[in-house]
Amino acid sequence: MGDAGSAALPTGRVALLFSDIERSTALLNRLGPAYGDLLDQHDEILRRTFAQRGGHEFSNEGDSFGAAFADPADAAQAALEVQERVARHAWPSGEQVRVRMGLHYGEPKVRGNDYWGEDVHFAARICSAAHGGQVVVSAAMRAGLGADAAVSLGHHGLKDFPTPRELFQLVSPGHPPEHFPAPTTLSTFHNNLPSIAAPLIGRDGVVAELSEMLTTGRRLVTVIGPGGMGKTRLAVAVGERLATEFADGVAYVALSPVDADHAPAALAEATGAPLGGDPLLAAREHLRHRRMLVVLDNCEHLVDAAATLALDLLEHCPDVAVLATAQVPLGLFEETLHRLEPLTSGGGSDGAGGSAIEMLVARSQARDSAFSVGAHGADRASVERLCALLEGLPLAIELASARIRVFGVERLVAALERDVDALGSAGRDMPARQQSLRAALDWTLSLLTTTEQDVFAAFAAFAESWSIEQAEGLFDGELDELAVWDALSRLIDASLVLVKGDGRFAMPERVRRHAVELLAASPLEDRRRRRHAEVVGQEMRELTLTAHVDYRRMLANIADLLPEVLQALHWTRDTGDHRHLIGLTAPGLAKLGRLAVVAEAIPDLVIDDEARGYDDAAVAFAEGLLHGMRWSTDSDAEVTTFERAARGYLAFGDVREAVIAGHRAAGALEAADQVGAALDRMDEMEPLVDLIADPRWREEWERRGATFFELDAAGLEHRRRVLARWGVGTGTYSVGHSYNEAMIAGLSGDPTAALALSEQALREVPRQQLNLTLDHVKCVAWLLAETGRGEPAVELHAAIDAVYRARTGAGHGDVMPEFTRAFAEAEQRLGDEAAAAAQARGAALSYSDLVDRALQYATGGVKA
Repeated sequence: MGDAGSAALPTGRVALLFSDIERSTALLNRLGPAYGDLLDQHDEILRRTFAQRGGHEFSNEGDSFGAAFADPADAAQAALEVQERVARHAWPSGEQVRVRMGLHYGEPKVRGNDYWGEDVHFAARICSAAHGGQVVVSAAMRAGLGADAAVSLGHHGLKDFPTPRELFQLVSPGHPPEHFPAPTTLSTFHNNLPSIAAPLIGRDGVVAELSEMLTTGRRLVTVIGPGGMGKTRLAVAVGERLATEFADGVAYVALSPVDADHAPAALAEATGAPLGGDPLLAAREHLRHRRMLVVLDNCEHLVDAAATLALDLLEHCPDVAVLATAQVPLGLFEETLHRLEPLTSGGGSDGAGGSAIEMLVARSQARDSAFSVGAHGADRASVERLCALLEGLPLAIELASARIRVFGVERLVAALERDVDALGSAGRDMPARQQSLRAALDWTLSLLTTTEQDVFAAFAAFAESWSIEQAEGLFDGELDELAVWDALSRLIDASLVLVKGDGRFAMPERVRRHAVELLAASPLEDRRRRRHAEVVGQEMRELTLTAHVDYRRMLANIADLLPEVLQALHWTRDTGDHRHLIGLTAPGLAKLGRLAVVAEAIPDLVIDDEARGYDDAAVAFAEGLLHGMRWSTDSDAEVTTFERAARGYLAFGDVREAVIAGHRAAGALEAADQVGAALDRMDEMEPLVDLIADPRWREEWERRGATFFELDAAGLEHRRRVLARWGVGTGTYSVGHSYNEAMIAGLSGDPTAALALSEQALREVPRQQLNLTLDHVKCVAWLLAETGRGEPAVELHAAIDAVYRARTGAGHGDVMPEFTRAFAEAEQRLGDEAAAAAQARGAALSYSDLVDRALQYATGGVKA
């Protein structure tokens, strides 16, 4: 290295540079003896550059170099110049040489002409993380160069340095950073732990204890305690601490939003197991050879299912540990229980529970940095009294801290002491968790305004969740939208309402139960539930009308709305609002195959003369749907009913619903083999479609009209022209296009092609649409019968009827006489015994199994 190499190594803080050639072994194998010439040229470039920048070589082994610089800027410049010279050098045999480099600024120890110590090892590990042509530097090195000298590569663990540290890529001045793959560091840990902003307070000892258990042979540890004790926050903290202890990371499984049937799927998704098939088996195979910590959070509502998951992991995945949280033990032999105690009310962190005061102060200061205790701050005795009343429950402390900034500690204490009877009103036989939660809710509600308390109770009218528009509708005529927003924001701040990931709002279940009690005791309950019924009924009505423009979106939205509709129907069952609500919701219920929930009430609500208002027209329409659901053989009555509904809607001024009712009447005519009359009825509604003034309705109307055809050349040509002009769209027709194609092919004498189209149709139709899906399955069954596969045809036919009868109370009729003939002939060919066996197999199938079986039969995947 010349003079620079012979001079004494710099001491104190120095910049350490390590480098080596990427894929040097491959170069050696390709070049053979010529590799020595390449090394000589490589060494000359590095040594000349180091010398020019005041570098001191202290290590050289093979293609690896170590050099030290007194000035970090010289080290950085030397690294960049080496990369530039290596890149433009003409190497032997036209080879391309790429050098990776790492820089760290530290205080290595000197031993003769070499360095030693942690800084040396760290600099070498940084070099090993780089790619050829890249210079990776430590945070200390970047600090010595300036913020603009390097760009962050994120935090990474290095061999012997597993705690993630931030690494940076050195950038040439005036040039954008070159793109490289992610640094070659320790494997990226799988970690889906939720981000919780609030710090964990008073639980350090518990975190350490649980971490030791899980890394020293305790493969199942269950943290138990009452609701609101902070079990989830504790489990997340343990997962964060152990993220680098388990080679494959930590998987967090949130069980609170799932039921027992979906718990295996939640486990599979959280652990990254492949989708499809049995989720428990998929998770087991995925984790069989992995070392991972699995957190099963909130197991109390499905203890048996959670215990099954944990036991399966213990038995089949020897390197997986499980941390569970629940209010009760899972009851497994290998389970180690840890009972999470309340935070202590004293001022110190002594005791297993930690300090309630410490948490109260920290959370209050997070909301108001000026909050303090003693001197000129809050009275310490009042703070201690408040923590005692809160019973060391972290949820209660969190709620209290949200109110201290506005009301102060002493008013909170006074509020709780005024409600002392309420705190004990549940009785000594009630679980402690309910008493603690009730206390937290009671004092929080006592600090809300009268309007906010009313809004809180009113939200209990919703069965599951609500949108901001539904919240506004609930108070239509009473509160303007800003007042609703303000109240809702206050409830969110108080942790009484949660913001869901889909932008909707909900209450934690235990909080919602409390709200239901308050609503039941309120003189406004009837008004609130009537408004809820009107809001969800009108929304269901509007959503159903969007079938013409976006069928799949409509179907998904009404499926989400179904719990609210069912609750509203239950509430209005004995009121005058029931007829109105049925009229609003019957079309949507029919789309989901749930019309049976109101079927018994409809006949008593029908009037025989002309509709006098919207409700009369809507109930007439519901009666027509009931005819269709039960496959009435009285086609004239069905047509008459829908025509009466159409006239009523039109008199009321709702053109869209009048058009839909008229289309239903035309459909009933076509089903009765009166195609000409059906086409005439469609023509009569053309002016009404124009009145809607929505081009999407016009397009969908023409598509629908194309399905009313005679099976002749003229009819098929008309349909072809319509589709060529408009395509299949996104409305109702879009999910029936392949089905129509299959029907045409089957009726035209090509059942083999029709079966392929029918299979495609069945894959396209949304399964929550019961009626359409079963129609598609029946088409498959018919085509199987037509192609001589009698047993699967009879099996599917029986399954369709069994599923439909279970959902609606009625049998599933055949839409065409060709169907009835084909199934009768198939049964006859099989004989009584074989036909009965096939029918029994079909009757035993669930809805989901029926659809899957139909798909398998259509593709030839299953033999009867």
